[in-house]
Amino acid sequence: MFIIFPALITIKHIRLVDALAVLGRLGANMLRFKTCAPLVGVLLLLNACANQPLRLYSETRDQQGQAVKKAWAEAEVDKVIAVQRENNVRLLAEQLAAEDRIALASRDAQILALVFGDNDAGSADPAQACAACTVAALNTSIGEDVITAAGSEAALTDWRDNQAELAKFKAAMADREKELRRFGFEMPSCADLVSGEASAAFAPWIAARPGMDGAVIKHALDTAGQRCQAETARVAEFDRKKTPFAAASRLGITRAMIAADAAAMEQLRAASLNARNAYRIAAADYADLAAQLGTNPSPDARAKVKQLAETVRARFDVILKLDDVFSAQFVAKEKRDAVGAFLGAVADTKAGAQPPADTGRAAMALILLPDLADHTRSWFADAKKPLLVPAVMRRNFEQLNLEAANRRIAAKQTRLALGQAKFDAQLAQAKAYLKARGSLSRLTPAALQAQTRKVDALPQLEDRRRIHEALGIYFDAKGRLDAEWRKADYKIMAADQEEQLSLAEVNVRQWQSLIGSSVDQMAQFGATGVKSEHVIGALNSVALLIIAAGVN
Repeated sequence: MFIIFPALITIKHIRLVDALAVLGRLGANMLRFKTCAPLVGVLLLLNACANQPLRLYSETRDQQGQAVKKAWAEAEVDKVIAVQRENNVRLLAEQLAAEDRIALASRDAQILALVFGDNDAGSADPAQACAACTVAALNTSIGEDVITAAGSEAALTDWRDNQAELAKFKAAMADREKELRRFGFEMPSCADLVSGEASAAFAPWIAARPGMDGAVIKHALDTAGQRCQAETARVAEFDRKKTPFAAASRLGITRAMIAADAAAMEQLRAASLNARNAYRIAAADYADLAAQLGTNPSPDARAKVKQLAETVRARFDVILKLDDVFSAQFVAKEKRDAVGAFLGAVADTKAGAQPPADTGRAAMALILLPDLADHTRSWFADAKKPLLVPAVMRRNFEQLNLEAANRRIAAKQTRLALGQAKFDAQLAQAKAYLKARGSLSRLTPAALQAQTRKVDALPQLEDRRRIHEALGIYFDAKGRLDAEWRKADYKIMAADQEEQLSLAEVNVRQWQSLIGSSVDQMAQFGATGVKSEHVIGALNSVALLIIAAGVN
């Protein structure tokens, strides 16, 4: 042995098959020298795992894997979505700029018409000035604009007051919702608050918490119910008093659009709202009881935890069956967080031990994702450790679902906000009309009958000031404010397009995640395996060990 192996140590090039054959013969010889333990260690190193077969490295397979990975990276599938989004942004910018130009051109045309009427506005002859274009005619035109915008001057006041009351109601409800959000709950719908259904649903949770927590939730529900009842009565009275002219006005049409969008949004939110809150109540009770198992691991306590876990799962199943975007958002978030908690629990679990099945951070994942629990048991049975790649892919998949739902909801909320912005711009325009008319209402009779082209010739300074003030306010409303509410329509269309584009983007990203993970695993698989140089090094190490054994 001592004579043979010095020559073997100097070998630089040897076929892998021949090297493995030599290792086999060395193993037989080492058994005679009672030095099998080093050989076992070397063979385990080559095999990487005692219960997995030896796989030899293939340069061809490695190159194929790297080529696939490079080709997938160069595909840039998501670039199509990015280009479309950039095009949409540029198109919207052009549309808004065009609307500004149209509004200014329309305003300038009306200014010329106010002075020259139907005559040639380019004529330099003062005699061509419109004899009927008087300040009184301007006042009449402004009055017509008020009717078009609001229905009447009285209706405009009602629209303004209604807007202020609505803002107060929203602010009050937002304050109440903050109190509910502190405990992880959502604000119930006004219908459920007024009917008492919401209070009945929360009654068990409040009864189980007689301290401050229960009192806060009860106060929030009671005051929110009172606010809803008062607001419902106020809106009903406002609608009853609203004239047909007000309903058909520009503000009336926009308010109807906002009300329809808000009702549709609330209907979507309320579809599974009670189910979501019911699930949260059960989940909170489960978490409280499961946390006590550390100090009270009795069979009765475990039975109660198991029963609550079944309740949590049953209430979650109710939400799973609902087909609305808020349910999809809730389900995706719960699953993502549950899988993330499971991965964290596995990371904290010592080698050879299973994550807790009924307590700790892994518990909710095993309740909400029974397939994950089944796979976990299978992984432990087969490999004595969990295979985390599928769990990570599942978490990423749920994250993409959550992003899709978030974007859909954000688009709907943007549409509501833009509708409100449009209403605000129209209300500001109507108020500007009314303010301009107010300036003209204080003119002397002579100033009212004056031609608009001869305003500067009026003897009274105050008349001239009021007319110029009215003209400035009025034509700002006809130009800038008119463009503001008209541009909102383009922004609403852009929000609808973004919602559809976001759905397509999430679909693409889901495929990217699935295919990308497969490509990465393919490349990683191709890059692994036992290489010739590894065997040569191991062979030389074994030779040294045998030499040492022979010497000793």
